[in-house]
Amino acid sequence: MAGKKLGSDYSIINYARENDMIIVTKDTEFRKASEENNFPLILLDDEEILKVIVDKLKNF
Repeated sequence: MAGKKLGSDYSIINYARENDMIIVTKDTEFRKASEENNFPLILLDDEEILKVIVDKLKNF
């Protein structure tokens, strides 16, 4: 199976929808595309990413 070229937010959302995926991103432009297309999105900001890193570091 060859990979798909997914250049636009819309094509990425459609691909995720067709494959029962949820998009997790730091790209804030996805928020508008997600809202316009009624698609679930997990938007991470720097603070959320830092929380994940700190949590992972606790395991060391």
